[in-house]
Amino acid sequence: MVVKKHILNNIQKLDRLYNSAPTAEATYYSKLAIIELCGWIEHSMDNIADNFATRHLTSTPFRDMYSSIKKGTYGFEYKKNFRKMLSSTIGLHNMQSIELSLTTTGEIAILEATLSSLKTLRDNAAHTFIDATTTYQAPSATKSQLLIIYPILKKIGQQVRSL
Repeated sequence: MVVKKHILNNIQKLDRLYNSAPTAEATYYSKLAIIELCGWIEHSMDNIADNFATRHLTSTPFRDMYSSIKKGTYGFEYKKNFRKMLSSTIGLHNMQSIELSLTTTGEIAILEATLSSLKTLRDNAAHTFIDATTTYQAPSATKSQLLIIYPILKKIGQQVRSL
């Protein structure tokens, strides 16, 4: 699992800059916080799968298959990207076990909803330019989203490591 400390420090710094900047400049810090968090999420998801693949896939043909799966995964949506990549790597039975444990606690619904919300925000931030009417959530809201999803991703990473 990728360390939370660095992304948290980055978002907190962006929040301080946001709070001390003129309104026109503050928008840049909001946009950057969203893009930074989403990049960290993608990297964390890849890292969870990478750690499993490194430990369990010992032959070149299967390592190559994993590389192909990973290269074909663009994004951080739960079902479309992460679940698909992870289940292809760890197997459907293992993915089912992990997901069932997260379903009983409600964490899977929280993760899916938060990632879906972030996907919309990221797409808006990445595919538009800033003009007078452009607004983004404050970095403090982005930080809250990090603090919601981090323990869930950490739990998934721990469960994958235990396989």
